[in-house]
Amino acid sequence: MQRALYSELIFPIKDAASAALMLIKADCLHTARIINEAEKQYVRSRARTFLGRATLQDAVFLNNSQGPAEEHRRA
Repeated sequence: MQRALYSELIFPIKDAASAALMLIKADCLHTARIINEAEKQYVRSRARTFLGRATLQDAVFLNNSQGPAEEHRRA
């Protein structure tokens, strides 16, 4: 129970964007051997509930309202 609370503090997941970010964070921490496989899988299972039907555009940090041509013209 305490480990779950600890994981929720380290990996706050509130929506699809934070779930996607926490998956990246868990992968990095696992690669660095800071968390173990079970902890990584726990984060993945929590994130799955938010990403079940989400698309990449649902993640705010990936949503770009202007296309590449529009950005090129502004530069």
